[in-house]
Amino acid sequence: YLITSWLPTLVANAGLPIEQASVIGGMFMFGGALGCLLMGWVMDRFEPHRSIALAYAISAVLLIVLARHSGDLQGMKSLVFAAGLFINAGQSALLALAAGFYPTQGRATGVAWMNGIGRFGGIFGAYFGGSLLAMGWDFRAIISALAVPALVAAAAILVKTLQRPAI
Repeated sequence: YLITSWLPTLVANAGLPIEQASVIGGMFMFGGALGCLLMGWVMDRFEPHRSIALAYAISAVLLIVLARHSGDLQGMKSLVFAAGLFINAGQSALLALAAGFYPTQGRATGVAWMNGIGRFGGIFGAYFGGSLLAMGWDFRAIISALAVPALVAAAAILVKTLQRPAI
């Protein structure tokens, strides 16, 4: 959510024209739409927990590479597209994964709680991004820091494999 809210501002603050910053922000969303579609296909063919964990781990790597990227505009667009693809693939797949985790009688409640808590993450992400900018953090620092939650999510999904019910 922080990326969605603040990416154009971060890119513009990194020295690119606002027009290009907006295009780069759009690349994140475009990658995200494609990632959501692809993750459904991947989860049908491979073990869902590992697929989601891998998406988050790849997201972390892409964020670190993006933070260190000082090259051309096309390279940045590609990295942002790929990061959007994997981040959103992982996020969207969590709803499907949660639906299979809860027993039938509590499934709607469990998924709704997960979704509601995620909305608080959206609020906090936007606020946190503004706070980091106010403290003087730049594009590189903020994008690098976002690799940490992606790695935590990957680890949490892998730990969850130990707790999943037998299907």
